[in-house]
Amino acid sequence: MKPIIVFLFLCFPFYSFAQTLVSVENDSDLINIGKRVLFFEDKSGKLSFQDILEDKNQLRFIKNESYVPNFANTSSVIWCKFTFNNETEENCLLEIANPTIQKIEFYSPNPDGKYQVQNFGSSEHYHKRYFKTNYFLMPLASAATPTVKTFYIRFQTDYNLEIPMQVGTIKAMLENHHQRDTLIGMYFGLMFIMICYNLFLYFAIRDAAYLYYVATIFLLFLLNATLKGHVFGFIGAQTWLSNYLTLVPDLMIIFVLLFSSSFLETKKNVPYWHAGLYAFIALSVGSMLLSLLGYNLFSDLVLKNTSLLSCLYLIIIAGLMYKKGFMIARFYILAWGTFLICNIIYVLYLSAFLPANVFTSHASMIGSVLEVLLLSFALADKITLLRKQKQQAQESNFRLITQQNKILEQKVNERTTELKEKNEEIASQNEELKRQQETMLEFNDRMFEMHEQVESTFQKLKYTSDRLGESIRYAQHIQQVVLPESKQLKDFFTDYFAIYLPKDTVSGDFYWFTQISENQGIFVLADCTGHGVPGAFMSMIGSTILYETIHVKKIISPSEILLAIHEGVKNVLKQSEGKNSDGMDAAICLFEKNEKNTKIIFSGAKLAVFYTKNQEIVQISGDKISIGGRTEKTRNFSNYEFVLNNQEILYLTTDGYVDQVNGQKEKLGSPRFKQLILDNFGKSFAEQQEILQQTFFEHQKEEPQRDDVSVIALKM
Repeated sequence: MKPIIVFLFLCFPFYSFAQTLVSVENDSDLINIGKRVLFFEDKSGKLSFQDILEDKNQLRFIKNESYVPNFANTSSVIWCKFTFNNETEENCLLEIANPTIQKIEFYSPNPDGKYQVQNFGSSEHYHKRYFKTNYFLMPLASAATPTVKTFYIRFQTDYNLEIPMQVGTIKAMLENHHQRDTLIGMYFGLMFIMICYNLFLYFAIRDAAYLYYVATIFLLFLLNATLKGHVFGFIGAQTWLSNYLTLVPDLMIIFVLLFSSSFLETKKNVPYWHAGLYAFIALSVGSMLLSLLGYNLFSDLVLKNTSLLSCLYLIIIAGLMYKKGFMIARFYILAWGTFLICNIIYVLYLSAFLPANVFTSHASMIGSVLEVLLLSFALADKITLLRKQKQQAQESNFRLITQQNKILEQKVNERTTELKEKNEEIASQNEELKRQQETMLEFNDRMFEMHEQVESTFQKLKYTSDRLGESIRYAQHIQQVVLPESKQLKDFFTDYFAIYLPKDTVSGDFYWFTQISENQGIFVLADCTGHGVPGAFMSMIGSTILYETIHVKKIISPSEILLAIHEGVKNVLKQSEGKNSDGMDAAICLFEKNEKNTKIIFSGAKLAVFYTKNQEIVQISGDKISIGGRTEKTRNFSNYEFVLNNQEILYLTTDGYVDQVNGQKEKLGSPRFKQLILDNFGKSFAEQQEILQQTFFEHQKEEPQRDDVSVIALKM
């Protein structure tokens, strides 16, 4: 007994996986081979064809039990094999009638027993196909080939993997394609007619529901054209339709929801249910994003559930509105009920819960045709309802106008009596107004005389103001001429920038430069007392004294120059004799360049200089005494020496920059100024200048500028 059991056990795998020979006996045969092929699911997706040929993997092939193998949404690689024999005198083909499968590898044996591979699928360019049809056609065996051959096919896709397979001669294939294409052509023709018809209605009625409906029909048309493979022949397989197949149905669901909202007026009739439509729109958008990010399996799953649930949700809304007496919802319920049933059948078919047949495989197209026709009836019913409502509204308006006319006539009589009384009162008031008018005319005459006097005074003031403005603008031009030219500075320094922002048209700040020799130069930044015209006069006095001190008296020591300017200001303004106390703050630098570095001798009167050293800001402050004034105290200014390497930067500024306040009366401050220098000294001078200016303006905002502003940067 035991040997028999062992024998049956060893034979059982071969019996389970027995493969039926696929044989074509005459040229009119078209055989569905779904139940005659063996399948093997490679969940890792890493097995090669040579791995598949190994005995251990051959034993893992199992027989399919349905006419159309359906693996629903799977990330696995599916291998199939079948044995074929051609007994006709015609060439035979294998047809795989699912154009959305992305990758198909067809392995056919050569006479020497080795296998060659051909690539098919929607990811392959359409024009590379040997047979340029919407379905995939693969050559099996030439006429009267006596050899029985075994073929292997590898399938992989991101979408629903349904594999309708049939074999036959070219004649049988052509006859079958003719019948199928005729029916599909009728479907596409009907959809095109409905698009044109409803587009015409939109332009006639201007109701947004018709436009949404046209978009829905077009996307439904495009979806079925894609599912049947007709789109790839026109726009190629390397398009977004092959890689993002769920985008079209997701867009269709969105337009269906927009159409339903507009057609049923859900926001007005069922506001609580109307909010749920946005949830389905969000799900459709989420499905689109998943597809764009490459998660096509998840996108397809979300799409299927969203399409079923949204159809059911819309039928419930329409049912509630029909129950409330919204009669045009009856065709809508019938249309979406039919479409929902067909859609459920099609989704269950795609998910492998229902067997494949003519009805289940075309349920989506059948449902869409019935839905389009019934919704067209619903839209026509809405036009009829709108006409009735318009007629009722006109009759109601006529009754209302008649009633209002009677009321108006009564009101007119009452008002006539009141007007007679008012007229008498108005006549009395007119007499009073006439007397007041005479008084006003006299007043107007006096006002006219005063206006002429004011106008004359205004013209005189305007003339004076214009002359003064011209003088100040000319003074600005003179002051600009006194400032050093850009070329002069760039000939001596590697680079520089100057932020020069007068508070008024002319400034009390000025900067000055002179080159003493090829390697020596003196740079001065000064902040004179006051701003505007007084400050500008002081700046002209200061620049004049500077020129005389350096070029006439030949004084080049910064501390001695400050002392000479101090004495010059006191003498020019006669401060020893009078009460004038004007003066200035100043920073003077003597530059002595050599090949490696630059020595700088600095002296300051209440102004400082800044430079960077070892990722820190170094500040050298001048003496805390100003130039000029009535004090008789002896002035002594100090010199400070330091060395900057080539490409290092020296910064000078007057107090107008750091003392500027914002709306909360907070100063910009010296610490923030130094931090700005530290954060940006490595950038280009143009960028540094832009950052310093922008920071100043953002801090200032709507506050007026308090003082003249000057910031100078010099690169060694």
